[in-house]
Order: sequence, then structure tokens, then C-alpha cells
Amino acid sequence: MRNFIFSDINIWYFILRLALLLVAIINGQKIAIQNKTTLLKFWPTILSYTLVSGLRWGRPYDYNVYYYVYNDIISGYGRTDNEPLFTLLVKIAGAMGCDWQGFVIFMSFVLVTSGCYFLKSYPQYLTLSLPLFCLSLTFAENVMRWYLGYSFVLIGLSFLMLQNDYKKFIVFSLLGFFIHYGLLINIILLLLICLIRKPLNPRVAFIIYVCVLLFFSISVFSQLANVVSKINIGTRFLSYQENAQMWLDADMQQSTGQTGVFTFVENLFFFYGGYKLCNKSPKFIKMYNIAVIACIFYPIAMQLELLIRINSVLYMFKYIVMGFLLKDILLNKSYYPNYYLNLVVVFCIYYFYSLVFHDAFMIGSEHYFIWDADGRKTLGL
Repeated sequence: MRNFIFSDINIWYFILRLALLLVAIINGQKIAIQNKTTLLKFWPTILSYTLVSGLRWGRPYDYNVYYYVYNDIISGYGRTDNEPLFTLLVKIAGAMGCDWQGFVIFMSFVLVTSGCYFLKSYPQYLTLSLPLFCLSLTFAENVMRWYLGYSFVLIGLSFLMLQNDYKKFIVFSLLGFFIHYGLLINIILLLLICLIRKPLNPRVAFIIYVCVLLFFSISVFSQLANVVSKINIGTRFLSYQENAQMWLDADMQQSTGQTGVFTFVENLFFFYGGYKLCNKSPKFIKMYNIAVIACIFYPIAMQLELLIRINSVLYMFKYIVMGFLLKDILLNKSYYPNYYLNLVVVFCIYYFYSLVFHDAFMIGSEHYFIWDADGRKTLGL
């Protein structure tokens, strides 16, 4: 237990995350029993996540920076080239008397509501996929504007995956784009992946994954830093260009791209189990393919800040599809090998440890809430 810290702040965070887990499981199970749903039936999970995430204070970097961005926009001092929809939402919130913390709550609400809207089309699988989705959004508490924009893209994906409605996907994706321009890369990637009609071969995916782990050098991106800094792509991205060395040079960042043994085994199980799930029901193919590519790309992405942002919104589909897979194993035991049932228990314990316990108590994680502010607006004030 040397790597954990049990302060009052961490204990409170653990209790609230545990409460969110239980609410999402119970809510998902009730909907699964009914096997039909509307967005309104997700209200316990939406309310719980909105409070647990929205009342967080002094989160990592972005929370403290955007406090000033938010107030500058309301005061009319914001950059003229800010994304128009984000600026509009901030000005509306400001006109309603909403402070920065209130806008944080709003962003948390939009994110979890979009996720529930996406998941409502798979009611019988919600017992595990709903809590896994909610608990996998930790990174969203830092890059909040990225995920606010992605919330609209996720709604668009629900139309694309089930109805092949590219028009609605593009409309909602444009809304997300006008909240954060950086999402253009994600939108293009999602569109291209969704064009693949068959589930990716698990054997090929696993071989590529192993090759990435063993042989890929992140230093290749360092060569792009000088090129990016010289390209004129507009004043909106000037700060990214000026700091290209920080964003694209692995030597400038702390590497977090190591993959543990359990994660390696989990991905192996996911590649093959998810493939069987897709063969059983083609409606999971697009999600499975997105998740497989995110898993392969994960060891690379986790070493660079820019790539973490791009990959994180794809990687969430791994948790969603794993929730589908684990529940489907419980529902259709005869379709899967006998040992798969034992693995359901193992992975449920693993996710509780990694997403609830470890996330709450690991050293270096300070999970402040609004009652810890003590009059401060940010961690720097």
C-alpha cells in the first residue's frame, strides 16, 4: 500500500465514486430488466455523475486556466478567434449569472447526458456498460472543453452507428467542432473507422499491438516539431505551434505509456471476446473497431499530451464494449468458452480496483471538491 495515500480528500472522492458506481449499476440493471428505455430513465445516473464530477474543484491544469478564459469571455476580453459555439455558451451562461463552477457542472451534465443518449439504444447491456462509461471519464475532468465538444460528436455517432445517418453525424460533429477545433481529427478518424464493414481480425490486431509495444519509438514525433512550428495554420493555433516542441517531443514530457501485464491480458481478451460479440450481433462492429484501434494506439498516445486527447475519446469505447461483452457472457453462457464466465468476475474486480480504488487513493492524485476551495477560485489563487 506504499503507493497510496488515505487523506480525507481521497476518502471523500472514493466514497463519491463508489456511490456513482452503485447508482449506475442499479439504474442500468432496472433499465436492462425492462429492456426498453428513454433518456429520462437515466436520471439517477445523470444526476449522480453531474454532482460527483461537476462539484470537483481545482482539477488539473485546464480547470484553473479556463476560470480566467471563462471570465474574460463574459467580460468581452476573450480572443476574437475563439470557437464560436463555446463562446456563445459561455456568454449565455454569464448572462444567466452562472459562475465558472456552475459552467463546470453544466459541462459534466452535457457529457453524461450524451453518453446516456448513446447507450439508451442498448438497454439489456446497461448493467455493466453504464457504470464503466461513467467511471472511464476521469480524463474529461481535465480537458473539459474537448469533452464538451465531443459530447455532441457522441450523439451524432448514435445516429451513424444504428441508422447509418451520415447527415446527422456531420451536423452534431460540426457542433462539437465549433466548441473545440481540435476535434476535427477525431471526427475524421471516427468517420473513416465507421466505413469499415467487418470487425477487425483479432489475431492481426493483437500482432500489431505487440509490435507497437515492442518496436515503436515515440521519438518519431519529435521530428515533426520544427515542421509544425513553421506552418501557418492561423492565429487560433499559434500557441500550439509555438509550443510544438512540448506537444510533440517525448523528451519534453514524462512518459506514461507503459502497459501493465493485466492491461495486456485484458486487451488480448477484448480483441477475441469482442470479435465473437460482433459475429453474434453486427450492431457492435463499429464500436469494436474504434476500441481496437484505440487499444493499439494507446501505448503511443500515452506518451504525448496531444495524442492522449485524441485517443482518450476513442478509448472510452473499450469500456463500453467491454461492458456489453461481460453482460453478454452472463446472458449467453453457452455461446462462449467456459472460462469466459470466470473472467467476468476477474475483470469486474479489476475495474473496481483500477477505476474506483486506485484512481481515488494513488499518490499524486488530489481530488478536491468545491468545499475544499476555502474561498479560492483556482489552485493558484
